[in-house]
Parts: sequence; structure tokens; C-alpha cells
Amino acid sequence: MKVLAKMKVLFKLRLTSVLIAVVSLCVGFASAKAQQTKLPDETARAVALFQPGLVHAGLQDTQSAARDTETAIGLYQQGKIDEALPLLQRVVKVSRTNLYAWHYLGLALEKKGDVGEAGKAHAMAAELGDDLLTNALDQNKPNKEIIKDVTLIRDPLTLAARSGVRFVALHPKLSGSKRQEWEIRIYSLHEFANIETNPEILSVSRPQDSHEKARVLSKPDADYTVEARNNGISGTVILKAVFSLNGRVIRIHATEGLRYGLTAMAIAAARGIKFIPARKDGKPVSMYVQLEYTFKTN
Repeated sequence: MKVLAKMKVLFKLRLTSVLIAVVSLCVGFASAKAQQTKLPDETARAVALFQPGLVHAGLQDTQSAARDTETAIGLYQQGKIDEALPLLQRVVKVSRTNLYAWHYLGLALEKKGDVGEAGKAHAMAAELGDDLLTNALDQNKPNKEIIKDVTLIRDPLTLAARSGVRFVALHPKLSGSKRQEWEIRIYSLHEFANIETNPEILSVSRPQDSHEKARVLSKPDADYTVEARNNGISGTVILKAVFSLNGRVIRIHATEGLRYGLTAMAIAAARGIKFIPARKDGKPVSMYVQLEYTFKTN
């Protein structure tokens, strides 16, 4: 019996060893296959993290669109504009939010002399970069973590800034206010793309510290929800926020709210505010603000 027991133990040990060897082999094989698979780079992952609707080739695009984007950029860089152009046009139809494709489409259209369509493509790339940056900044995180997040999206921000420069160059007759809007966008995209060398750009000024306060151009009214009106809710929602140097309202939070969706309506309205950023030493800066939205039943 003892011998039989020992044989069973030895059998179990040997079987366990075989299983471990098989599992190790499978893990090794899977690892090798994973290494052969081309995964999205860290920039692409960051794009997906901050803006689910903003797709970058290799993420939410179809595999075909991803390949077309990569191929088209390669063709453009080789000077094969006639081959790159239809591929890029196909990609932006499939993925309207592919920043890389819009940027290179703008460049390709410039090469073909189509200034009007090139300007539209560059505008799209720059605005997508602005959206991406805003989502990265609009996080309740320490500055150290925000710097890390923004650093991950340096490449698309750089391309967006370049597209902004090209848009302005292609539109020499922009009005003064529109030119100022684009200059602010280009400045913020460029500076945040280089945030590692200029972390101070994340600092937020108090109104009294700015040489020139932010100037509000338009402030949409907040909608009154049906539920709030039916329940006779009135009062004021008070919000704290930051008027960012890139011309967006970020980091909004309510210090005093109201029920039945009125706080959410106030926040939505605040995001639609248009303004000229504050300035300090001649450069745009972010500024803390307090916003109030009053709701009356009558």
C-alpha cells in the first residue's frame, strides 16, 4: 500500500510538472505572438483615453482605415501625393475624427493647389487637437499627473499646431478677432506639446494677478428643465471654473447647486462660453472664475 501511495504521489508530481511545462510553452507562444502583433503606440492610447470620439489610426478605426492612414502618410513622405490623396480622403470619410489623416490630407491638398479644401482639412486637424488638449486638461488630477498625460499626446498636439499655422497662412484675410482666436489656439497647442520644458503653463492665475482679464464674448443661457419648472424650483447655481488659455472652459464644479437637473444645465451652458483668455506679460494665461446661473419660475 505504501508503495502504491508513493507511486500515486510521484505520478501526480510528474503530471503537475508536465502541465506546468505545457502552460509555460503556451504562455511563451502567446507572448511571442503578441510581440509579432503591431500594437498602437502610447500616443494612440492617450488619444483613446482622453477622447473616446477622437479616433486615431490603429484604435477604433477599422483595420482597413488604419492601414490606409499609415500607408498614405508613408506615400506622402515619399512624395507620392497622387497615391496618398485618395487614401487620406477615404480615411476621413470613415473616421471623421482622425487627426493624423486630416493633417496629412491638408498637406497633400496644398501640394495639389487646392487651397480651399486644404484649409478645411487643416482647420479640422487643429480643432481636433484642441478638443484632445481640453479633455486632457479637464481632469481633477495633480499637475504632475496632467503633465504626464499631456506628454503622452505630444505628437498629435504638435501636428495640430502645425495645421493651425498652415490654416492661418492659407487665409491671409482673416478678420482680426478670428485671427486672434487662431493665434491663441496655435500658441496653446504648441506650448502644451512642449509641456515638459515649460510646466509653468499649467499654472492658473487669479483675476487680480492678470494684467488683462479674460473678456467674455458670449455666455449662453442655461435651459430650464421641465421637471424643475413643474416642481417650482428656482434659485442660483454657482460654479467655479477655469477659463483656460486655449479658450475653453475647464474644471467646472458646482459650489451651490439645484435639483431636477438645473446644476447640469448650468454646467452645460458654462462650457459654451466664448471668451478671449486673460493675459499676463503679453501671453495668454488660464484664470479662475466664478459663474452664476439664476433660474426663476416666472
